[in-house]
Amino acid sequence: MAADREGPLKIHLVHGAKNHFLTLNLPPDDCSDAITVQHLAAVAEGVSGIPPEKQKLIYKGKTLNGVGDMSIGLRAVGIKDGAKIMLLGSKPSSSSPEPSFNSSSAPFPGPSMYQRSRQHEDRSEPPNPYREDMGKLQEFEDTLSKEADNLQSIIRDLDRLNVHQMRNSTTDPNKLEQLKKRLILSLEHFMRMLESLDGLRFDSSDTASRGRRKAMVNQIHKLMDECEELASSIKRKLAASK
Repeated sequence: MAADREGPLKIHLVHGAKNHFLTLNLPPDDCSDAITVQHLAAVAEGVSGIPPEKQKLIYKGKTLNGVGDMSIGLRAVGIKDGAKIMLLGSKPSSSSPEPSFNSSSAPFPGPSMYQRSRQHEDRSEPPNPYREDMGKLQEFEDTLSKEADNLQSIIRDLDRLNVHQMRNSTTDPNKLEQLKKRLILSLEHFMRMLESLDGLRFDSSDTASRGRRKAMVNQIHKLMDECEELASSIKRKLAASK
């Protein structure tokens, strides 16, 4: 049995602006043959301090520890060496408010935004359990567009700061820190959008809605990669300015 146990799995865990490059191993006293979501959650708790029940682990727009079985093997769901997994969640605190999304974008779609439209539905039609999630897609697309515009604004501000640095041979650490915080906030918004998109449900025959969601997930991953590259660049500039 021991010969069949999986070997180490290297992953890239992203939590906000923090990047953790981890090697997952099966504990010697674990009777499992595969590295599971539960093993990942335990390691994620070790580096973030977030307990597993407060975590959201997202891979390619899918929540690994949502309604699924925590004993599912990571390799069984397509996770390979070098895979990037997003971690959402915060350390438990009785005084901490829930995260808000009011800084730069419209709120994520919620039930209250659709109450009025539901009142005008033709009561003679059979209820469509997917109607509300289908309606949310446009709201998500609008929100994503605003978040993308916000990222472009950050890039423009960083470009202006770079030009100022070249002309004056000085760097303003305070402005760099401000841009870094804005990037972290954008990353958090994108990660939570992935989580919310994963929660949408469509009819198996609704290829159009599924395609729109997939396109948004792909765009969010590209924007997050851009955020991480910019954050790394700012981190280097801050280190050089000290």
